[in-house]
Formats: sequence, structure tokens, C-alpha cells
Amino acid sequence: MTFTLEILHTSDQEAGIPALQDAIGLSAVMNALVADPAYENTLRLTSGDTFIAGPFFNASQDIYDNRTNNSPALQAGIADILIQNELGWNAAAIGNHEFDAGTATFLSLLAPNANIVNGSKGGKGIGANGYPGAQFPYLSNNLNFSRATLPTGLNVVENAQAPQANTISGSVVMNVGGESIGVIGVVTPYLPAIAGISPVTMLTEPTTQSDSASVQAERLARNIQPAVEQLKSQGINKIILMTHLQEAVIEQTLAQSQLKDVDVIIGGGSHRVMADAGTPLRQDETQVPPEQLQPYPQVFQNQSGQTVYYVNTGANYRYLSRLIAEFDDNGVITKLGDSSGAYATDIAGVDRLYPEQITTFEQVKQVADPDIVQIVDGVGAYVNELDGTVYGNTQVFLNGIRGDVRTQETNLGNLTADANLWYGEQYGFKIDISFKNGGGIRDQIGRSFIDGGTNDLIQ
Repeated sequence: MTFTLEILHTSDQEAGIPALQDAIGLSAVMNALVADPAYENTLRLTSGDTFIAGPFFNASQDIYDNRTNNSPALQAGIADILIQNELGWNAAAIGNHEFDAGTATFLSLLAPNANIVNGSKGGKGIGANGYPGAQFPYLSNNLNFSRATLPTGLNVVENAQAPQANTISGSVVMNVGGESIGVIGVVTPYLPAIAGISPVTMLTEPTTQSDSASVQAERLARNIQPAVEQLKSQGINKIILMTHLQEAVIEQTLAQSQLKDVDVIIGGGSHRVMADAGTPLRQDETQVPPEQLQPYPQVFQNQSGQTVYYVNTGANYRYLSRLIAEFDDNGVITKLGDSSGAYATDIAGVDRLYPEQITTFEQVKQVADPDIVQIVDGVGAYVNELDGTVYGNTQVFLNGIRGDVRTQETNLGNLTADANLWYGEQYGFKIDISFKNGGGIRDQIGRSFIDGGTNDLIQ
């Protein structure tokens, strides 16, 4: 007897200013796909970087209050987690940006806190019992939290248990339509080089960014395989691996490694849009082949000759992807549904999924989760108020596109480096050179899109 599973997935939500629209758009897309009567058995999974340091993240410090003294809660990221709760994730992998504000901040975000309530400056989405924390488990099989001080209400639980709110684990077992699905999480093994994770430690062998994809895949496989075997010992023959490995090539290599009995790998961290050539992408999409990953999904053979399906999704709430997998009695995927693919979350993408015509963002709001709309609008009102002062303007497109700022000189990189230099000199430093970490530039200033009529890049 066959079993059909719908996996709705995204990664790297990393809410910046565009999330004031795109988080709502993703909610509208989620609502449409979940309501599809063709698929009864659904998992919702996100593979890391559910938030990122920035204005959206920091706004929560001010817009939510402490119940005991009616002052700001001083806890960044509350709105980000509330949005994830409303999106209904069954589990999330841990990524590198979860540690942006330090391990203590990450852990406190996962725990409930009855003293944190909606705030007078616009914070919304918290019920009468206070901040609920993450209502889904965060997963990473290769992180050790034994030295960390956990806030009250947050627990680290053993692998292969049923999913629980306010928990961290390496793997969980989901019951979907009477079938047991194993889900494992893993983060890049060179995490300590790109994030301050202390006192959390790595369980993968010491790894650097310069280690080859094959070396990283081998080390990861040795960490993951025991978790797979534990799930198999419970009779589970459908296993999903959520990875946050920063580079798609490492995930592709892992799919072809010695790792056995994993059916689906859901990537994260690379921000690569994975879609079939004919899939309608966002109207403002700037990724073009070969930066895009095609097709959706990619199919590999591991060293044991087993088929592994690899999927990835564009970041920043810009896409929600859907994998429809039909399993046989042995847990082998025998067929993929025609509805599998990437779904854009802009207005046009939402419009494609609803019978009524949707041409404005206000109409998108009407089909999105009203709680998400309320939470996001609360953040937006505060951020827009702070952004209301205009310090300057430019007639030139300032290039902060990820594929450019991480590979070459750009005008936005130069501008921000010059700004750092100027600011340092105000303190009397003599500066000979100023340079910017490409990872510290998260978006362009201005619009960049492919013109549908001419296929030209408009900036």
C-alpha cells in the first residue's frame, strides 16, 4: 500500500525589511497549499536561520513589554518566533544565524516566558499566558548543549522522540496519517568559525571552511548515520534529513556519500533558488542560471546505490516549496507528485494559487494568517517610524546582491566601507584601509528584477 507525503519547506527566513511583505506572502501561499484537498498527509519543515540580526529582529526588544514592570521586554526575536509558530512548522533545523545575538538569546527565544506580553509600542501575537516560546522542536544532531544553561521551560531531549514544543534534539519521529516519519537536523560542521556558539560545542569532527565538500560530507555522514540507525531500529523506513550546510555543493555531495537510508535531504544556508526551468519565479528574482539550482528536486545515488532526493529553497520568505513523495511499503519513494516545486510568495505568486484575482498587497493580507499579519504589521509600524528620517538619497542602484557582494567589489560595499572608515576617524583613529565582510551586506538598496517583456536586468 502506498503512502503519499506532502513536505512543505523553506529555509533562511532571515527577516529583513522585505519580510514586512514577504512573510505575509509566504503565509498566504502556505494557507493555499495546506488547503489543497489532494494531499492529506503534510509535514512543514524549515532548515535553519529562522531569524537574523537586524531591524526586524531588534524591534522585538522595544515593541514587547515585561509584564512585571510595563517596560520593554529587551528580548530580540520574539516576533520572528511568533511568526514561525503561526506558520505551523513541525520542526526546524538549527542554522548559524540562530546564534547571531549569542547562545543565551537563542535559548531564551525557544523557552516560554509568562512575563513577556504584547507591548504598548505595537508588539502583537502573544496570548494571555505570555510568550509561548517555540512551539516546535529545533534539531541539530551535531551540536552538544550539555554545557549550556537552559532557561526554565526549555529542554534538550533524547533523539527519536515525538516532537515537543520548547525543545532541542537531534531527531524526532513524526506521526503523519498513521505513518512514522523520522526527521533529523544537522548544521555546518564549521559553525564555530562563522558563529559564536559557546558554550555549545560541535559533535562533528573539527572542520574548516577550506575542507573539501567530500571531506565535510564524510564527517557529517559519520555523525548522522547513528541517528539514522536509531530511527531504523524503531521500524521507521521514511527518513528526512534537514541540513544547514551553507553551500549546496556540500549537501549534494552528502547525498552521494556513504550515508545510507535517508530518503530526502532538505538544504539550507546557500540561499539558492531551486526550481524547474518552467516554474514561474518572483517578478523581482535576480538569480539566474547557473546560480539557480535546477531541476526541483535533484536526484542522486548514494554509495549504497539508494536514491536520495535533494531539495532547496530560496531564502528570506521569498519561496515556499513543496515535495510530493509517494512511498511504497518498504519506505522507498516510487513517484513524485506533479505539484512538486517552488512557489513564489510575491503578489503574482499568491494570485496563482487562489480562484479570486489578487493584484494588491492588501488582498494578499486577506488570505494570509491574520495573526501573522498582526505580528508583522506591529514590527513594520515601529521600524518604519524609526526609518522615517531620510539622511540621503541616491540616483544609483546600490548593489548588495548576495552573489555579487560575496564575489567582487560593489558600490554598496564601497559605500559601507567608506562609512566605517569615516566613523572610525571621528574617534581619532588613523585608518589606512577599510573593508567590509560580504556576509554583512544582506540586500541591495533599490530594485533589481528581470523584465518579463525583454528579459533584461532592470536596476
